[in-house]
Amino acid sequence: MAESPLNPSSRARQPVLVIGMHRSGTSMVARLLEEFGVAMGGVGQPNWEDPQFKRANQALLARSGADWARPRAFLEALAIVDGDNAEAGDEMLAVAQRCVEAIDPRRQCGPWGWKDPRNTLTLPVWLRLFPAARVVHVVRNGFDVALSLQRRERRYWVRRRDERPTFLTLRGCFELWRLYLELGLGAESSSRRSLRVRYEDLARADDETVEKLAAFVGAERRPVELPVRRPRRRSAWDRRRIARLARSADDRILVELGYGLAAERPGSGDTTVHGASSYEADV
Repeated sequence: MAESPLNPSSRARQPVLVIGMHRSGTSMVARLLEEFGVAMGGVGQPNWEDPQFKRANQALLARSGADWARPRAFLEALAIVDGDNAEAGDEMLAVAQRCVEAIDPRRQCGPWGWKDPRNTLTLPVWLRLFPAARVVHVVRNGFDVALSLQRRERRYWVRRRDERPTFLTLRGCFELWRLYLELGLGAESSSRRSLRVRYEDLARADDETVEKLAAFVGAERRPVELPVRRPRRRSAWDRRRIARLARSADDRILVELGYGLAAERPGSGDTTVHGASSYEADV
């Protein structure tokens, strides 16, 4: 996939791209970045997502019959593009380029960017347009993500059963988290500038994490307060469900990310931030 002639050369035109699995804290980070003075385009929108870039990501995935929960076909198509299908790559690039050309150019005069968990899947396309984009990868304990995601999907299923005949199992949510995480870790290696942020650190208002995020995007100001509350315990029912999942799931990657200490393992009576917080819409 060739780079686009749209490639901006100035620092101001290079966006901040927020990636990470659904229910991992990407909305919280987008809200913080907006407070820092980065025009994220999601103010007043559900989950702080810019509608234009969300639609562009959906269109990119749909070209292969994929979506955020079933991304394999798109990832396979992307691998082929990186191999020998230049025409398909140009078509993907055209979708992204049309989206960028449609936004208000004044937004790109200063720090700007957008958040969408689908960025985790489509990032190779966007990096063709913006090779020096700053990538913020938001990570969260995979067990908590699985609980939060299945809870959300069950609510959607109850309301829209005709549109969604099924919803993800807890195991399916965890495996989807793993896929997004692996793609995000790969993006950290392939992008020129990247920063990994842990949801749990932001949730406890860790000053060092907030300062690193502000410095990474070149922020000149900080928010008055973080848009989170104190974490609370998982319910006994959730702890039992996660304990069953942990017995069969390969959770070594959790250990590598620093979630492997006994105090943070499911069923230990921990206070790890989870999807039942009152800021669930901001994750």
